[in-house]
Amino acid sequence: MINPDDVKLRLSCLGYTATDEDNDCIDLCINETEEYICCFCNIEAVPFELYNTAADMCCGSFLKLKSSIGELDGYEPGGALESITEGDISLSYTGTISRDVLFDELLNRLMNKDEILIGFRRLKW
Repeated sequence: MINPDDVKLRLSCLGYTATDEDNDCIDLCINETEEYICCFCNIEAVPFELYNTAADMCCGSFLKLKSSIGELDGYEPGGALESITEGDISLSYTGTISRDVLFDELLNRLMNKDEILIGFRRLKW
Protein backbone atom coordinates (compact mmCIF):
# COMPACT_ATOMS: atom_id res chain seq x y z
CA MET A 1 0.00 0.00 0.00
CA ILE A 2 1.18 3.49 -0.83
CA ASN A 3 1.97 5.62 2.22
CA PRO A 4 0.04 8.93 2.24
CA ASP A 5 3.09 10.66 3.75
CA ASP A 6 5.13 9.72 0.67
CA VAL A 7 2.45 11.24 -1.56
CA LYS A 8 2.45 14.42 0.54
CA LEU A 9 6.24 14.60 0.32
CA ARG A 10 6.11 14.21 -3.46
CA LEU A 11 3.39 16.90 -3.66
CA SER A 12 5.58 19.26 -1.65
CA CYS A 13 8.42 18.63 -4.12
CA LEU A 14 5.99 19.65 -6.86
CA GLY A 15 5.16 22.89 -5.04
CA TYR A 16 1.85 21.93 -3.38
CA THR A 17 1.57 21.89 0.40
CA ALA A 18 -0.98 19.31 1.50
CA THR A 19 -3.13 20.10 4.53
CA ASP A 20 -5.12 17.89 6.87
CA GLU A 21 -8.20 18.65 4.75
CA ASP A 22 -6.50 16.91 1.82
CA ASN A 23 -6.09 13.57 3.64
CA ASP A 24 -9.39 12.05 2.44
CA CYS A 25 -8.72 13.15 -1.13
CA ILE A 26 -5.20 11.70 -1.00
CA ASP A 27 -6.56 8.40 0.34
CA LEU A 28 -9.11 8.33 -2.49
CA CYS A 29 -6.36 8.92 -5.06
CA ILE A 30 -4.20 6.20 -3.51
CA ASN A 31 -7.04 3.68 -3.73
CA GLU A 32 -7.82 4.73 -7.30
CA THR A 33 -4.18 4.42 -8.37
CA GLU A 34 -3.69 1.02 -6.73
CA GLU A 35 -6.89 -0.24 -8.35
CA TYR A 36 -5.80 1.04 -11.76
CA ILE A 37 -2.37 -0.59 -11.50
CA CYS A 38 -3.80 -3.92 -10.30
CA CYS A 39 -6.45 -3.99 -13.05
CA PHE A 40 -4.03 -2.90 -15.77
CA CYS A 41 -1.38 -5.46 -14.77
CA ASN A 42 -3.80 -8.23 -13.67
CA ILE A 43 -2.07 -8.51 -10.29
CA GLU A 44 -3.29 -8.60 -6.68
CA ALA A 45 -1.10 -5.86 -5.18
CA VAL A 46 1.23 -3.11 -6.33
CA PRO A 47 4.79 -4.50 -6.44
CA PHE A 48 7.57 -2.70 -4.59
CA GLU A 49 9.28 -1.90 -7.89
CA LEU A 50 6.29 0.25 -8.89
CA TYR A 51 6.06 2.16 -5.61
CA ASN A 52 7.50 5.46 -6.90
CA THR A 53 5.54 5.18 -10.12
CA ALA A 54 2.36 4.65 -8.10
CA ALA A 55 3.19 7.64 -5.86
CA ASP A 56 3.64 9.83 -8.95
CA MET A 57 0.34 8.62 -10.36
CA CYS A 58 -1.35 9.44 -7.02
CA CYS A 59 0.06 12.97 -7.14
CA GLY A 60 -1.15 13.46 -10.69
CA SER A 61 -4.59 12.14 -9.81
CA PHE A 62 -4.73 14.39 -6.75
CA LEU A 63 -3.70 17.54 -8.63
CA LYS A 64 -6.14 16.78 -11.43
CA LEU A 65 -8.98 16.23 -8.95
CA LYS A 66 -8.23 19.43 -7.02
CA SER A 67 -8.01 21.38 -10.27
CA SER A 68 -11.31 20.00 -11.56
CA ILE A 69 -13.19 21.09 -8.43
CA GLY A 70 -11.55 24.52 -8.44
CA GLU A 71 -9.46 24.15 -5.28
CA LEU A 72 -6.08 24.60 -6.95
CA ASP A 73 -6.20 28.33 -7.65
CA GLY A 74 -3.00 29.27 -5.81
CA TYR A 75 -0.89 26.48 -7.30
CA GLU A 76 1.76 27.54 -9.80
CA PRO A 77 3.84 24.87 -11.53
CA GLY A 78 7.45 25.96 -11.92
CA GLY A 79 8.60 27.50 -15.16
CA ALA A 80 10.23 25.40 -17.83
CA LEU A 81 13.93 25.91 -18.37
CA GLU A 82 14.53 27.30 -21.84
CA SER A 83 18.30 27.67 -22.03
CA ILE A 84 21.51 27.38 -20.01
CA THR A 85 24.75 29.24 -20.71
CA GLU A 86 27.80 28.00 -18.83
CA GLY A 87 30.19 30.92 -19.35
CA ASP A 88 29.21 33.58 -16.74
CA ILE A 89 26.19 31.38 -15.85
CA SER A 90 22.95 32.37 -17.49
CA LEU A 91 19.64 30.56 -17.02
CA SER A 92 16.45 31.58 -18.78
CA TYR A 93 12.95 30.31 -18.24
CA THR A 94 10.15 30.25 -20.76
CA GLY A 95 7.74 33.09 -20.25
CA THR A 96 5.62 32.29 -23.27
CA ILE A 97 4.25 28.97 -22.06
CA SER A 98 0.97 29.40 -20.23
CA ARG A 99 0.21 27.98 -16.81
CA ASP A 100 -2.38 25.62 -18.31
CA VAL A 101 0.12 24.10 -20.75
CA LEU A 102 2.70 23.60 -17.99
CA PHE A 103 0.07 22.07 -15.71
CA ASP A 104 -1.19 19.72 -18.44
CA GLU A 105 2.37 18.59 -19.17
CA LEU A 106 2.98 17.98 -15.46
CA LEU A 107 -0.19 15.87 -15.21
CA ASN A 108 0.78 13.97 -18.35
CA ARG A 109 4.22 13.11 -16.95
CA LEU A 110 2.79 12.07 -13.58
CA MET A 111 -0.19 10.02 -14.72
CA ASN A 112 0.71 8.39 -18.03
CA LYS A 113 2.90 5.53 -16.86
CA ASP A 114 1.44 2.67 -18.92
CA GLU A 115 4.77 2.02 -20.67
CA ILE A 116 6.29 1.27 -17.25
CA LEU A 117 3.31 -0.80 -16.13
CA ILE A 118 3.43 -3.00 -19.24
CA GLY A 119 6.51 -4.75 -17.88
CA PHE A 120 4.45 -5.98 -14.91
CA ARG A 121 1.40 -7.25 -16.83
CA ARG A 122 0.20 -10.80 -16.26
CA LEU A 123 -1.97 -12.83 -18.61
CA LYS A 124 -5.55 -13.29 -17.56
CA TRP A 125 -6.96 -16.79 -18.15
